[in-house]
Amino acid sequence: MPDVFSIRRSSVEVERALAAQCQGNHQQDDGVGARVILPIFQSHGERASPLPPTSTRMKTFRIQIDGQGVDVVADSETSVFTAMTRAGIAWPVSCRNGTCRTCIARLLQGQVRYEIPWPGLSSDEKEEGYCLPCVARPMTDIVIAQA
Repeated sequence: MPDVFSIRRSSVEVERALAAQCQGNHQQDDGVGARVILPIFQSHGERASPLPPTSTRMKTFRIQIDGQGVDVVADSETSVFTAMTRAGIAWPVSCRNGTCRTCIARLLQGQVRYEIPWPGLSSDEKEEGYCLPCVARPMTDIVIAQA
């Protein structure tokens, strides 16, 4: 019996098999009463990995620091501060959890989101375009400046 994980089917084959089962057109009775439908896999060379739904795939965005000629690329799950640090950009930081405000910056362009319910910013500061790079994650390409 072949290894279940080594079997790869194209989406067309799976759709045909499902359509046949749904219409009651059973092809050949091989004595198996139940079937397991495995997720579609995308082949990466010799390895196969399941494709995550489009909505959960990470997107990448460009971060620019106003007045510096450096662009940083960050994915949607990485904080702005972490992306800048990986790129070798020095930025003041202390707590790294959004409470001390050491990293506060002006968001000149773009949008960020926070995974914590209320980062250490007042509603007025948010409206004025301040952000906390240590806990902010990009939603679009952004331009920031030190506050």
